[in-house]
Amino acid sequence: MPAPDTCLNLVMPSALAGDVVDLLLDHAELQISFASFPVSAHGADVALVEPSEHVSGQASRIQIQLLLRREDAETVLGHLKAQLPNPMVFYWSMPILSSGRLG
Repeated sequence: MPAPDTCLNLVMPSALAGDVVDLLLDHAELQISFASFPVSAHGADVALVEPSEHVSGQASRIQIQLLLRREDAETVLGHLKAQLPNPMVFYWSMPILSSGRLG
């Protein structure tokens, strides 16, 4: 399998994370790898949903990072947009210059 050349990042409220993970796992044929972790989102474009977020001025979110081929990233985004068209899911992609294992 060719090495991944793209890192696709998805950031969403935790209430949506389970649905997104389920949709990602539906694409086993793409052999994608991903990690998820909690993050704090800040800025004018960040919708504060929970009362505690209004108090703290930051939003609790889940970030999912996928390492995959660029064409697979486009496929995943198309699938997510079709199955879960939600403006609360923010994404961006970045090129991977290198990847591998240390051992």
